[in-house]
Amino acid sequence: MAQLGEVKVGSVTRIGAATMNGEGEAVIAMTLMLAGENGRVVAERVKEAVKKMLPSLPPGISIEPFYDRSDLVNRVIKTVAINLTEGAILVIAVLFFLLGDLRGGLIVASAIPLSMLIAFTGMVHAGVSGNLMSLGAIDFGLIVDGTVVMIENITRHLSGKKISREQTPHVILQAGREVLRPIFFAVGIIIIVYLPILTLEGVEGKMFRPMAITVIFALVGSLVLTFTLMPVLASFFMRPREHERETWMIRKVGGFYRPLLAKAVARPLATATIAAAVFVSSLVFVPFMGSEFIPRLDEGDITVQAWRLPSIALGESLKSTLQIEKTLLKFPEVTQVVSRTGTPEVATDVMGMELSDIFVKLKPSDQWTTAESKEELVEKMSERLAREVPGVGFGFTQPIEMRFNEMIAGVRADVALKIFGDDLDRLKELGDQAVHVLSAVSGPRMCAPIKSPVCPCSA
Repeated sequence: MAQLGEVKVGSVTRIGAATMNGEGEAVIAMTLMLAGENGRVVAERVKEAVKKMLPSLPPGISIEPFYDRSDLVNRVIKTVAINLTEGAILVIAVLFFLLGDLRGGLIVASAIPLSMLIAFTGMVHAGVSGNLMSLGAIDFGLIVDGTVVMIENITRHLSGKKISREQTPHVILQAGREVLRPIFFAVGIIIIVYLPILTLEGVEGKMFRPMAITVIFALVGSLVLTFTLMPVLASFFMRPREHERETWMIRKVGGFYRPLLAKAVARPLATATIAAAVFVSSLVFVPFMGSEFIPRLDEGDITVQAWRLPSIALGESLKSTLQIEKTLLKFPEVTQVVSRTGTPEVATDVMGMELSDIFVKLKPSDQWTTAESKEELVEKMSERLAREVPGVGFGFTQPIEMRFNEMIAGVRADVALKIFGDDLDRLKELGDQAVHVLSAVSGPRMCAPIKSPVCPCSA
């Protein structure tokens, strides 16, 4: 053994480090959640574990969270609750305004919470969680559509004639039978429209199937309520009226619509020609319309990726990272900056020492003074970083968005250009050409020019 060499305790070569707020190095830890777990519940458990751990820490050592996913979850839940409440209030107000019958309006409005209760019950049994995607697409107008038709027809039958209390249930039954088929087919067609979404697989299926399932449950629930509970409630609370009354808005719209309808029916060719001309004219604006596959979720915080030359040492990379943190902290909107450079000791996320993930924690948007929107804030951050930290390429994204982009496409950007080959000189030439071409396109934010064939330019 002595002929082979000397055995002694050594150390592992450092290939990564963490820094915080431009003050120096820190130790960071990441909680890994098991697949299928609830992120908010896991985060609360971690907080409880940290509270129990704090008394046992040595003096001068503290634990400060730099990213808490439960904050985003709570904001999303709050947004969904506000949107659902505002939508329900708006629909109820419109119903009262148009129906002109307080009791009828309340009966129609009762379909909203009851249909949502049926939808929530179905979601629980189907294993669908309540989130921005599954609940954000709920349209209360669709839910009460059949109920409005049912109650309106019942109101029409109960008005303008003398009906005894004993005859009311029979009149309501006859009114319901008249609109049963059209209501069924109208709501059924809407349900059929959502069925193809259930066949989606992969990422598209995970994103949109919960939405389709929730809407279908709500529509089926509203259809069942329309045919069963609504007529029963009408028989209990609605009274016959000798004179049929129309609301002020219906009278005004009717006075304008009836003459216009008569003229359109009397001149069918002219009506069809005008409609076709309007449609063709609208096609002129199609090339000027923007498009978006799905709205971007604002996570609240920002993640900045920093790219340097691959040959840079870890010490120089950390100096650059500290300068980046100090620059970002100059913005009053930023409360905390934590960076992760290179690969951690537990290599769950392998990166080179030239790469850094910088987590920027922001104040609520209503407290911003530098910019009015996140896009404007990112643009100002990009300009200042390019000016004060030269020779580094930057990309701006969000914590969860960055991770999903990397898992889906292997890059940490929404749009990226990949060039494959084994000739480095040719790759460098093609990369420079791509940067030259893409730089002329309005909109993309390119990484700072680095003389390296591996510059990860991204849009």
